[in-house]
Amino acid sequence: MVSSAPKIEQRGPVFRLQWAEEGVRIKVSRIYQSSRGEMHGEITVQYRSDLPFDDRYAWRHLVGTRYQVTSDRSRGDIARRCESEAPGLPWRQIIEEASINVLSRYRRGAEVLDLSTWSPPKNSPSGYRLTPLLAEGLPNMIFGDGGTGKSMVALWLSTMVTEGMQEPFECSPGNVLYLDWEMEADEAQGRLRRIAEGMDLPTPPRVFYRRCAGRLVDDVEWLAETVKSKGIDLVVVDSAVPACGGNPNEPESVQALFYGLRQLEVTSLIVAHVSKNTADGPVTTPYGSVFWSNLSRNVWQVQKEQEAGEDSMVVALWHRKTNVGPLLKPVSLRITFSPSFSVEMGPTVERQALTSKPPLAEQMAAKLGDGAMSSSALAEAIGAKIGSVRTTLARRDDLFIMVDGRRWGLKAFEAGSR
Repeated sequence: MVSSAPKIEQRGPVFRLQWAEEGVRIKVSRIYQSSRGEMHGEITVQYRSDLPFDDRYAWRHLVGTRYQVTSDRSRGDIARRCESEAPGLPWRQIIEEASINVLSRYRRGAEVLDLSTWSPPKNSPSGYRLTPLLAEGLPNMIFGDGGTGKSMVALWLSTMVTEGMQEPFECSPGNVLYLDWEMEADEAQGRLRRIAEGMDLPTPPRVFYRRCAGRLVDDVEWLAETVKSKGIDLVVVDSAVPACGGNPNEPESVQALFYGLRQLEVTSLIVAHVSKNTADGPVTTPYGSVFWSNLSRNVWQVQKEQEAGEDSMVVALWHRKTNVGPLLKPVSLRITFSPSFSVEMGPTVERQALTSKPPLAEQMAAKLGDGAMSSSALAEAIGAKIGSVRTTLARRDDLFIMVDGRRWGLKAFEAGSR
């Protein structure tokens, strides 16, 4: 018989159990349910040796394997392996207790709260990690076209959080973990050095960085351990599509990413892209399933204005969605790259025309105002896909008319010329 119940610690999807007097500790992780309802996981069993090592007791590794948590036979096999390596302990009871406790906690989920009497714990984080861009403890998102400075903005925000800066936004300081599916460490560090120099910091900010591949949800146990060991307060995901590891138009792929982030229980910032403008006008949602916006709690769209050859650009952040308050006015930043990197509040944004092209029909009409053109010539002139142009010509018979069997013109012009 074991002397007492184990001490149990849960961090996200990882369970750790320890029997102090028996000198046994067990870790159960990577739990999942099969299509037949069976629960599987990975188990690691360690036993504390009676012989001191460097004035401490060494831990012997006994078992590390996958097993069927709900199977009596599988649990018995684990117990027999432990008995063969460290005889004399009630291994069958220990493995049974470990499996039953893990199953119970895994299936139970979060505690049921009575919100009429419940109050958050003292010192519980609330509000914003960085006002108004990063809602505390929730998944936030910035999205926009390629080349709009999203990653640079994400690194700059990471620097603000790491350094606890208060200008141009109020910020609650904390540790940052940057998960990168797009850059390499040397490029990220180079950008951080430029940011540090522009902010007069003696060294690059202490941002923890990891080059990533594959789905975030498959790494959630390692991430949970890292969040705990390094005291991470903000996780940056750059970028959304490779981090979900599947089709971004499928709800299951998107939900898997947010499921992983939810288990980390910290503030997160997801960097995402946007699809190209359509015939219906500029796109104001991130690329892929509507679940990207639905599951993010605070969503900002990035747009930029930059002339060729300029060493600075104006970046506008449009507030597209929030669950933590009212939609806010757009934020404008002027980012300067040379001779040194700097960010300051930019000019007031009056309208959403910073980089958004007009709807395709308006572009076509403006070009045809100079004279009739074939559909292929029109598409080339405005930089649009020939299929989209032909579809719009066919649908908008109120605007466009075939002139001579091969060229298109504006209907109002042709009517007035008769």
